[in-house]
Amino acid sequence: MAHKKRRALRWLIPLVLILVVVGFFALRPRASIRYIEAAAFTGDISTTYSFTGNIIAPRRQTISAPASATVKDVYVAANEQVKSGDRLIKLSTGAVLKSDLAGEIVRLNAREDDVVTPGMELMTIVDVDELEVEISVDEYDVEAVSIGKGVEITVNALGVECGGTVKSLDKDADTSGGLSTYTAAIAVDAPEGVLPGMQVEVRMLNQSAAGVTLLKVDALQFSEDNRAYVLVKDANGKYVSRFVETGINDGANVEIRSGLASGETVYYAPGETDMMSMMMQMRGGGLQ
Repeated sequence: MAHKKRRALRWLIPLVLILVVVGFFALRPRASIRYIEAAAFTGDISTTYSFTGNIIAPRRQTISAPASATVKDVYVAANEQVKSGDRLIKLSTGAVLKSDLAGEIVRLNAREDDVVTPGMELMTIVDVDELEVEISVDEYDVEAVSIGKGVEITVNALGVECGGTVKSLDKDADTSGGLSTYTAAIAVDAPEGVLPGMQVEVRMLNQSAAGVTLLKVDALQFSEDNRAYVLVKDANGKYVSRFVETGINDGANVEIRSGLASGETVYYAPGETDMMSMMMQMRGGGLQ
C-alpha cells in the first residue's frame, strides 16, 4: 500500500509543477505595444528618374591626310586654340589643311617631315565650350524624357552640379542585351574644369506636388486587401484605423490625398507586421 502511494506521489509532483508553469504563462499580463507618434504635415514632394552618362563634345573635327605626302609645316601646337579657317598643316603636295571650326587642338599626331598616307589622322580639334551630356534611357523610362525638359547634373569627378536641357532623343534603339535603350543628348552649361569623357549623374523630374499633406512612410500601413490606412485615436482615446488615399511616395514621405489632415497625429508600432498591427488595433475599433 505504501509502495502505491509513493508511486502516485512521483506522478503527482511533476503534474503540479506543469500546471503551475502553464498557469503562470497563461495568466501573466501581456506587454502593451509602444506606439510611436507621427504628425501629418504640409510640404512639397517629388520623385525623380536617375541616369548615368558622360560629358561629350559634339562639335569636333578630325584632320586626316588626303593623300600620300610628307608633312612640310605644322602651324599649331597641342592644346592651342584655333579659329575656323586657320591654317593647320602644309603637305609636300602643296595642300594646306585648315580648321572648319573654332576649338582646341586636343590631339596632335603630325610632325614636320612625317610621311603620311591617305586617311591617316593628323590632329583632332574639339569645341570644348559647347559640351553635352549623353545618357542611355531604357524602354521603360523613355516616356519620361521629352525635348526641352530640364535636368539636374552632377559631375562626379569634380563634385559640381549644373543644369541642362534635353536636346534630342534617338528613335533608333540599341537592342543589345535584350533590352531596348535610346540615346538622349542634353545641352549643358558646364562649369569650368569639366572635360569630355567625365562621368555624370542626371536627375530628371518624375512627379511633384507642392503644399500637400505629407506623412512619414513608416506610419503608413496596409490591410489584407492592400488598402492604405493609418492608426489614430478616437474621442475615447482608443486606437482605431482609418483608410487614406495616397499619392506620390519619395521613399521617406508619402502624399495623403484624403482621409487625414495636416496636423493630425497617427500612431505606429515599428517592427510589427501589418497583420499583427491590424489585430492589435482592432481591439479598439474597426476600420473607418
